[in-house]
Amino acid sequence: MGNKPFFVLGLLLTFGLGPALAQESGSSSATDSTTAKKINPKQKMSYATDLIGEMRTGLRQGLKLYDAASKEGDNVKLQCMKGKIESIKALIYVSERAEMSMQEAFADGANDRADHEFRKIAVANAKVRQLVADAEYCMGEIGAVNGITEVEVNTEGITDSVEEDEFAEIDPFEAFDPPPVSPFE
Repeated sequence: MGNKPFFVLGLLLTFGLGPALAQESGSSSATDSTTAKKINPKQKMSYATDLIGEMRTGLRQGLKLYDAASKEGDNVKLQCMKGKIESIKALIYVSERAEMSMQEAFADGANDRADHEFRKIAVANAKVRQLVADAEYCMGEIGAVNGITEVEVNTEGITDSVEEDEFAEIDPFEAFDPPPVSPFE
């Protein structure tokens, strides 16, 4: 329970509020925890709204990729994309509910509950980012380069010096125990 301020601070530093907070806080962990407590509910709500907006943008990107796969008529890509889009929609739904619960928690003064809902949104955003990247991978958008790949193999200096009889005495089906690797045996 005592690590919650550090976790929230880590999330905020990771997802974009880092430069503003880094200027306010010192280098000690005591000032980090007090900085996390200084983040007011309005800032958290604003950031949560921004994260949900980013998730919706990811959904739009996924839908564009789905339309492209539909035009290509590739059923494998369509199935891959469909799963990603459904997951993104579910995460947006969960995040929107978490945002409402976070508003209620702040109104009730339940900051721990509000922080929990905030973390839900941050985790969902990270997952949506990954799903969008996976959707791009489904479409072959990542690392795809048009053109012909040529491979040239230089065999100079390589000789076939292995005799067939060297491996004749090894039985590949012979059972053997591997050496112990665990210190708990």
